[in-house]
Amino acid sequence: MSDPAQASEEQAPGQGPRTIDPARLKAMKEGVEAKYAGTQEALERNKQAAEEDSGERKGLRAKHMEGIVKHHDD
Repeated sequence: MSDPAQASEEQAPGQGPRTIDPARLKAMKEGVEAKYAGTQEALERNKQAAEEDSGERKGLRAKHMEGIVKHHDD
């Protein structure tokens, strides 16, 4: 189905062909694109936050392990 405005028997079996209003289709497409763009931005923010948190946690874990080793040596 190359052109979504063409009639399609698949959408309404037994009821004859249906057409999609091109203006409505365009509005739906813009809505999906806007939602996708927002999702991509959120994923990037989450990825950056996770990388920053991961670096901080490694530092804390290393400090904790050093404390355990020092305590064990005493």
